[in-house]
Amino acid sequence: MTESHVRLRPFKNGDLTHITQWFDGRVGTFASGVTHNPTVDELAPSVAEGRDARIVETDNNEIVGVVSWSKLSYDGNFLVGIALAPEHVGTGYGALSLEQVLAFLFDQMRAHRLEFRTAGYNHHVLGMMTTGFITIEGILRDHLYVDGKFEVLVIGSILEHEYRAQIAAGKVLPVSHFNEEDRRKSAKSLHRILNSDRVPKSW
Repeated sequence: MTESHVRLRPFKNGDLTHITQWFDGRVGTFASGVTHNPTVDELAPSVAEGRDARIVETDNNEIVGVVSWSKLSYDGNFLVGIALAPEHVGTGYGALSLEQVLAFLFDQMRAHRLEFRTAGYNHHVLGMMTTGFITIEGILRDHLYVDGKFEVLVIGSILEHEYRAQIAAGKVLPVSHFNEEDRRKSAKSLHRILNSDRVPKSW
């Protein structure tokens, strides 16, 4: 893997056509345990809303993956999915994508609980899920059927306070969408304006 960082961005025209090619075969089976290759028409409606999926790209504008999320039982409870381009599976971009989507959902979408699911044979995702900051909640036996065999589905989750604890411990890097220096300058400017003669003090 290169030293390039990754970021999330909304979908653009042409992204779906590019991404649907990933799900043919190995990546699709690893992602969901289903070998069905989704079409642009199937994915377009949800992506068009712009609320439940983001492209993962490097600083060099290379698309390396896609993250998605869907609401579960209540506001703030999301099922999260991550898929990488075939050439980037097992390179470390999955962990960087996970870091980005955790920050986005906890810091921007006010998430409380994020759930992850993966097939028992997906050692790439299982590796991320067993590093210590995601709690394995259970295993669904014979939940998937691939290549003539039944496979288990592993379910894990992370809660917001657990995510904050991981940041405090330095195990997960925080993702800031605003420059802290800009924040300080803005606060200073606002303080100066509010204490100027141009602002009435009657309130």
